[in-house]
Amino acid sequence: MDYLEDITGSDHLEPEWGERFRSWYVTKTFERKEKFPLPDDKNVELDIFNFQYRFILPAKIEFSRGLDGDGKIMYGIISYSEAERLLGVFRFPLDDNGFFSTPISANDTANFIKNLSDDELRELINRKKVLTFEAFRIPFFGFQFFNISDSKFKVIEEISGSNFTNSLRRSYDAEMALRVEDIKSKITVLPNYLLILQNVLDLRWRYEKEISTMTNGLIHFGA
Repeated sequence: MDYLEDITGSDHLEPEWGERFRSWYVTKTFERKEKFPLPDDKNVELDIFNFQYRFILPAKIEFSRGLDGDGKIMYGIISYSEAERLLGVFRFPLDDNGFFSTPISANDTANFIKNLSDDELRELINRKKVLTFEAFRIPFFGFQFFNISDSKFKVIEEISGSNFTNSLRRSYDAEMALRVEDIKSKITVLPNYLLILQNVLDLRWRYEKEISTMTNGLIHFGA
């Protein structure tokens, strides 16, 4: 899965946090302004933001389609829109040869089905097995905190001096680091859903019950 595109208004965490956090994004949303006390009964108005961390599948997924006549690996690619990625429900059908295939569109599906007889439709339903990934069920994590920019620190320094501002910056950075580390810990104890999905699509992992168990039922097979 080498194709990752930004989600509007969100930052992808992998470049800064590492590969384990691939497909994890943070969205920063303004919540409110709040007065922050300064020495000598002064104050400054600061922005409070909501920091929300969530899993979002890549825009494109590449998976093995077996070997061609020359023994080279063939690949399939499934692309998703931003709306589909945010919705978080993904289905991967198996073809008659046991390989995963690119889902056909809803319009193509409707046109295909309307030309089938009742017996053919029942056979298709009974024969086809689909891998489903309910990514929307992966927990969200987040917190609310002050968002103090460098320009705001300069304002505080003009009001309260460099000693106080330097102390405040150290405290702010330390508190933010603690909150971020807490989020990292919560994510790392979850199954690595993206890695599991890739291994299943490449047919490295085939045991349906184990796959469902290790992903808390979020990745599972069904009709």
